[in-house]
Amino acid sequence: MSKNVSTETIANYLNISRATVSRALNGQHVGEKTRKAVIDAAVKLGYKSYGIASNKASVGRRKVLILCAHPIITSSFFYSVTRGIESILTATNTELIQYADKHPFTQKDKRDLEAFIRNLKIDGIICFGYYNKQAIEDILSLHIPALFFDFDYLSLDTSTPCDIILSESINSMENFCSRLIREQNCRTFGYVGDWRHCRGFYERFLGLREALFLNGIPYEETYNITKSNKNFGYDPRSLYKTLHTFRKMPDCFVCANDYIAHALLSALTKMNVDIPRSVRVVGFDNVLESRRTVPPLSTFDIDKQLLGKRALLTLLERIDTPNMDTRLVYMISKYIPRDSTID
Repeated sequence: MSKNVSTETIANYLNISRATVSRALNGQHVGEKTRKAVIDAAVKLGYKSYGIASNKASVGRRKVLILCAHPIITSSFFYSVTRGIESILTATNTELIQYADKHPFTQKDKRDLEAFIRNLKIDGIICFGYYNKQAIEDILSLHIPALFFDFDYLSLDTSTPCDIILSESINSMENFCSRLIREQNCRTFGYVGDWRHCRGFYERFLGLREALFLNGIPYEETYNITKSNKNFGYDPRSLYKTLHTFRKMPDCFVCANDYIAHALLSALTKMNVDIPRSVRVVGFDNVLESRRTVPPLSTFDIDKQLLGKRALLTLLERIDTPNMDTRLVYMISKYIPRDSTID
């Protein structure tokens, strides 16, 4: 498939209008079936750039590339973050271009990306969904100012100047678990998610363990489901099979994110577990889907548009002063109680 895939290519492939394709890719109103068809076709055909650099000469305008491991339109979290970035483009005299490419990169992928950056004269990169050490090293080898949303779980001591932005997890999760211990007499907690997947997942795991330590409660590994994402799908069927091996359920399951929590709720419901009276479940990120679970999912919210604004401003500072030390920026998370916990 040619790398020059456009909205017209997708429109011809699906036999629909270019306007419909553009609306679907930009989050405007189209039928859900049509939106899914457009997204699936965009991914299949290799459509990479969801923004188009202007051909008009703009003195002083910085060009920022969003490099994403998956198309932004498939993630409600990153879609909202991108809207925050877009809201201050005019005020910061910035142009935004989007480019999707999965990792691991092939040599051709890297050459294509390098050519894309060089041809458009990109000034800096915002990275969505690149968490493992090799992916980070590949991106930093491009020698262009970069900001990462989340990071490798153990590599915060990187000596290469870049910036990392994270949802605050340790304190918020510790406060939540400690409150369940004090107010609801919870004594056993399980963590669901691969804590090695990214720094955010790891810090939520640390927050849970910190709560147990501070309240004098032993940590019990047997309540956790922390298999590698590479070998274990966090879907209802896989979780259902694993939960059947448990001799006893914990008082609360802390999930690495809302998507994993959604799958866990489905598995527990299939087992006729009473949620939240028998088992409490909490997620993280407050994605749109968290409101539609049964029961509605308690979670932690981050102002995603503010997160996007902060990310762009941080990257622009990096572009202006490229040799600054690595910076780690945390955005506060807020607990959102719903029916999957007792409050």
